[in-house]
Amino acid sequence: MVLKSGRALRVALLMSDHIRLWFSASIIEGLNQVFHANGYDLSIFQIFSIEERREFFDMLPIRRNADAVIVP
Repeated sequence: MVLKSGRALRVALLMSDHIRLWFSASIIEGLNQVFHANGYDLSIFQIFSIEERREFFDMLPIRRNADAVIVP
């Protein structure tokens, strides 16, 4: 959903690692705390191949459901 202001108040996080790993979980926890405190939601997308990444970015303008994308 995109708000009238044109902002979705959502940040997409692309992860190629498993989210159960300690490092990944720590990153997700920290990002979520910062974004949530500022009124944003964090959406996590696990992407394991170049093709999945390409499809994600091809569809992103159509979805218009994220204000930013983080690719660690």
